[in-house]
Amino acid sequence: MSNNENNESGGRYYLWMAVFAVVFFVSAGIVLLVWGNTARGMSAGVLDDPRLVVGITLVTAATSLVGFVSTTWLAWRKESRDSASYKLQVERQQLEIERLRLELEKERGKGSGN
Repeated sequence: MSNNENNESGGRYYLWMAVFAVVFFVSAGIVLLVWGNTARGMSAGVLDDPRLVVGITLVTAATSLVGFVSTTWLAWRKESRDSASYKLQVERQQLEIERLRLELEKERGKGSGN
């Protein structure tokens, strides 16, 4: 997987995290608003039964919270895999450099021995 593809897929995780976070906060705000208005004896607006509005928004808030937590967890796992892959790649490059140095020293030894 190329570096650009890694950045794009990581960006998608953060986009979904932001979407779920916004939906959660909007839903939680609606729950608090409806509950507050109901406690003061005010009408819930379009729906006469505020329990229905609270129930729907609680389900939405819970779903978005689960989505936010799961995308955050997936993003952390992906970042740890990418980090481990990067470390392995650096280690391979260091070993390759060392191997090439040894070959160069052998070639220099052969050249000065003649």
